[in-house]
Amino acid sequence: MGAIADALKSVVDHRQEQLPFIDRELAQWGGIRRDVARLETALAGLDAQQQELLSLSIPTADLAQLAAEAVSALEVIRARVGRSTVNIGVGGAARNGKSTLLQSFTGLDDDQIPTGSGLPVTAVRSRIFDTSGAGQAHLTMHSERSFLENVVAPYHEALSLGPPPVTIDAFAVMRYPQSEEDLPAEARAKIGQTGPMRQRLVAMQASLASYRGLLTGEIRTESLTGLRRWVAYPTAEAGTSAPRPYLAVREARIEYAFPVEDAELLGCIDLPGLGEIEPNAERQHVRGLADEVDLVLLVKRPMPGNAFWASNDGGAVTLLNEAAGAVGLRDFMFLVVNTGGCAASDVAAVRQDILHRVNEGVDGRRVRVIETDVKDAVTARREILEPALAHLATRLGAMDEAVLDDARRLCAEKRAAILAHVGTALERIRRFPIPTQTEELVARSDELRVRSARSLQVLLAELAQEVSGTGDPEYIAEVEAAYAAVRDWVMEGFGEGESAWCARAVDRMRVDYGWGPFVTHELNRIRIEIGRRFGVLDVYFDRRRQAFLNRVWSALSEGVRPISQAGSPDETLRRLERLFAEAPDPCPTLAAAVTEVLDVRLDYRSQTFPQLLQAFSVLRAESRDPSSDGEFAGLSHDEQGAKDLYERVQSIARQAVYKAKGVLLAEGESVPRLLLAYAQQFEDVLIRSGRSEAEFRRFVAAYRDELWPDEFAAGGLASAAVQAVRAALGSLESALGAAAGGVVDLTRQEVSVP
Repeated sequence: MGAIADALKSVVDHRQEQLPFIDRELAQWGGIRRDVARLETALAGLDAQQQELLSLSIPTADLAQLAAEAVSALEVIRARVGRSTVNIGVGGAARNGKSTLLQSFTGLDDDQIPTGSGLPVTAVRSRIFDTSGAGQAHLTMHSERSFLENVVAPYHEALSLGPPPVTIDAFAVMRYPQSEEDLPAEARAKIGQTGPMRQRLVAMQASLASYRGLLTGEIRTESLTGLRRWVAYPTAEAGTSAPRPYLAVREARIEYAFPVEDAELLGCIDLPGLGEIEPNAERQHVRGLADEVDLVLLVKRPMPGNAFWASNDGGAVTLLNEAAGAVGLRDFMFLVVNTGGCAASDVAAVRQDILHRVNEGVDGRRVRVIETDVKDAVTARREILEPALAHLATRLGAMDEAVLDDARRLCAEKRAAILAHVGTALERIRRFPIPTQTEELVARSDELRVRSARSLQVLLAELAQEVSGTGDPEYIAEVEAAYAAVRDWVMEGFGEGESAWCARAVDRMRVDYGWGPFVTHELNRIRIEIGRRFGVLDVYFDRRRQAFLNRVWSALSEGVRPISQAGSPDETLRRLERLFAEAPDPCPTLAAAVTEVLDVRLDYRSQTFPQLLQAFSVLRAESRDPSSDGEFAGLSHDEQGAKDLYERVQSIARQAVYKAKGVLLAEGESVPRLLLAYAQQFEDVLIRSGRSEAEFRRFVAAYRDELWPDEFAAGGLASAAVQAVRAALGSLESALGAAAGGVVDLTRQEVSVP
């Protein structure tokens, strides 16, 4: 198998090389989906008059679906070429030898790949890969949500039981029909199917306690010994309340050293569901085949009562043909007739049935048929596995190309369909008058600019008068109130009272045998606390900042109020900043002017704290020797000494608080100067910068209908809402153009394998 393994490795390597290109395609289509969503939002912004005038009929939900289908096709390719293995799926109805064949390929036994007679045994989709290390299984567990959506909900649909439970607690107490006669009439009409389904649903509920705690959504690793309970149905004799941990398992990945030469690229996918009585079981397990499986081996065993091509066999082939898609059924599926233990007459009968009902009277016309005993491992590997790998070695490159061709076609169709809608819409919206009355635009923009300059200069005059005034009475009152509160805190014992303070001082003096360390600690604490308590002035500074921004907005609002929205001064100015920046033709200089005025900073620390540090210097102990009492050396080392110390520290603190009040009152005069400076800079940039005139015209062109809603009909000039639709359509058109290159070419020459 050396040449086969080399050929397969070449295909896998080439697949891996294409991942960046496919990721780029996915990113482009992701952008298209975002542009469709942006278009939907823009269309919602049109008013009734604009909608009637434009007469746009853009089915954005349909466009989103078209883009999603293209992404889905690309994701299938991404998963296909992203695999590092060549995967063979093995499927078939119960009792046909599907699991036995997997055992022959992999060397695993009933503990990992359960087999049995009678009812179906395999309950979980398993993926089995060759490894050079120790064998183990990685189980992907359901979460409670995925269990309810993917396991319980299909039963509700198939049995017409109404909405499924949305919580595991609701599932635990839900009352299910106890007999087939209790089922709804539409479910009873499905004779032979609803009974087993109902029984399984009841058993799932009855055994909930055995797997509820396993519904974690995590990946757990188990040894291969005893794996059966995680992947197999219980026997019929076990009853409805038997433990069912397999119900918590979403998928199993088994790693084991295959007894096959050069199997490092081989993956075997166990496909339960084909021919089984489970709601949506077949589609649930087959729908992932297009991206995860390169070839499917469908096993059929001609035992008495099964020596013919039955309807469930035909249904399985139909599903596999759907999964094969562009690859074609003959490349995608081999039909394995398991002759083990079968009468020659039964084998001959099913051979003839397959010839005429599947292959249209010509051997191998639609599917390749292999007859062998799947239980004989050596024979199964030689007559099934080796031909299957040889087939993939020669055809897998062409199969990949067929899938890619189909994805190219699908993406091109989706792109053309979306582009047709976009082109029609752009043609209509381009007829919608875009600003052409240049003189009118210039006059309106100049009018807005002059009005803004006049209002801002009135504001500047008011602010200049405040600078030359006697101070802000409100600020003086706030400082006096803060001073009084801090002074009271000092006079009332620094937050703990004189007695407590003195007692603490004595205790510390006895430990340090002196007042120095305690005094240093207390002066630091009192200084920091006084500074913090004066921080209540931040409420005033924030109020003053908001008042300033409100005055700035009021100066501008006469001209731009029609496009404003209710909110704080900060919010309205920020919206104006966005309107400047996000206009179809942006106005960055005007936006920057608003950004700068919004950046005005007024707070206690930035305005006055540096000056307060000087006032607080009397509360600093750096010049004192903490190892001695220093200036407090004359104090007695007793309660009276502590009281004297309290009075001295209190006096120092009162002095610092008084100085701080003076600094704050003096520095209050800097606030009007700062606000005047910000306003002057704002007015200068907004009105007289080199780009001001041009950007005022851009702004008016973008939002003229909103700025003067009573003077211009909706048809006069394109409004901001129409501009947003046009921009969204243009962006979508550009994105579709970028995606026109199509999917990367993965063409490979077929490899000749001896």
